[in-house]
Amino acid sequence: MNIEYRMGQDMCTYWITGSSTPCIAVFKPFWPIPGEELTFSEKRESFAIEFWKLRERLHRMIIQNRIEDLPSYIRKRDSLEQELDDMVSVLDECSCKEDELLKVMNYAIEKERKLILQTIIENQNNRAKIKGNIYFRSYWKKQNRKLLKDN
Repeated sequence: MNIEYRMGQDMCTYWITGSSTPCIAVFKPFWPIPGEELTFSEKRESFAIEFWKLRERLHRMIIQNRIEDLPSYIRKRDSLEQELDDMVSVLDECSCKEDELLKVMNYAIEKERKLILQTIIENQNNRAKIKGNIYFRSYWKKQNRKLLKDN
């Protein structure tokens, strides 16, 4: 998480991934306002699990060396982060209405979701090549089967 505070403004912009793997995730702007979709109450547990599973599926595909052009994914991720940063930099958060902030957050979530899904779909038929010793490979094969079974 990264926090951005601009002098003279009442609200900070938090940059969060909502992911357990920030090295491959998209940092998205977050403002703690009613209606935001990046925190999950107990009532939204199934949505939270699906949010995590999608990102974890990409992570597992990377561990399995199934992403054919990982640098391309990273460039697309970086480009999206730059787009989001540009969007946030033009917002005057002091006078910005909450619905405008929600639109930016929802846009970020949707664009990230599409990027992850596109990457998964483009690479889902690639053969897994987990590197490491037999115990490491066996562990991840079992974990990956379990994750896919739960989907």
